[in-house]
Amino acid sequence: RHVSDHKPERPRSNASAIFRPLLVWLTGDRKADVRHARLVQLFGAAICFAVGFWTTNMAFSGTSASFVETIKAAEPITSAALAVSWGIEQLSSPEVSSLASIVVGVILSTVGNTKTATTTTSSSGISTSIHACVIVMTANLCFSFRGLFQKLWRAGAVTKVDDWNLQYRMQQIGVCCILPFFVVMELLPIAGHMRNMWIYLDTTTAFQTMARYAGLAIVNGAAFTSYNLASTYLLSRITVVHHAALNCLRRIFAIVITSIIFHVTLTWVGILGIAVSVGGFLSFSYHKAERNKQKSFRKVSSLLRDSSEELGTSNAVDATSSSSNARRRNSVTGHRFSELRSRGSPPKRDNVDSIV
Repeated sequence: RHVSDHKPERPRSNASAIFRPLLVWLTGDRKADVRHARLVQLFGAAICFAVGFWTTNMAFSGTSASFVETIKAAEPITSAALAVSWGIEQLSSPEVSSLASIVVGVILSTVGNTKTATTTTSSSGISTSIHACVIVMTANLCFSFRGLFQKLWRAGAVTKVDDWNLQYRMQQIGVCCILPFFVVMELLPIAGHMRNMWIYLDTTTAFQTMARYAGLAIVNGAAFTSYNLASTYLLSRITVVHHAALNCLRRIFAIVITSIIFHVTLTWVGILGIAVSVGGFLSFSYHKAERNKQKSFRKVSSLLRDSSEELGTSNAVDATSSSSNARRRNSVTGHRFSELRSRGSPPKRDNVDSIV
């Protein structure tokens, strides 16, 4: 019987046996399996996270920053579409209108605070703009999918994983996925720049250039890590669309701060865009809070209604059982009185008390 009930362990596939040590190292989970759905969600969030920043840097290197920020303002729209299509969030009409006003405000503030000397209408300029637009929209989709996968991973998590560990694993997986492309596409150009720097510059200037680059890289890395850790922390506590709206409002904050630091005068169009974005975000937060309040009120009302129905049912059962017990006692008392009468002895007070 012991032999017949024993289920032999299913042999692992070659891919699972080969990649399992790598998965354990990347995820920190000793039970990691390549076929596990949560592992797919974690890798999906990490890969979309890395590809989103990669495509954003490509767009910034190929076109103006104002154009990139204008297209990236549509991120709340893509996040809302994915969240609603996956069924993890529902939006009311006022919330959708508020998101649209945030996007319009960011576009106005970006365009209003950009100084362009000339505009290119040639075919090459149009093709470059279309190419940059496709790259930026790819980045928007990647960031939206990153938020979606992280929410799904959090929803199915068996054990509590802190945001530090989650961000570390996402960065680790992203670096491992992008490293081969970096070696193929970027390593040789970087080596060529380094060689030219040591050939055409003297030693002091070369060291100063490298020190300046290292300092900027350290500051950029610290800011990048802090921003993404804060983003992961917020995304674990708010919805995907709310996170995208906050991320869109961050661009307004960046415009204001850079205008103060670099002494850039804000135009009336830029000020109007900032006001529209802030108003849209406040409207979105208000309507979302009201919808959550109504949802909580309906939930409490349904619980109260169910409890009142259960209480009424229990009272009815108690009343029925009490009446049946009373009828049973009356029938027993009448039967005893009948027995005493049949014996010819009238019921005495003591007998009546004992019967009762």
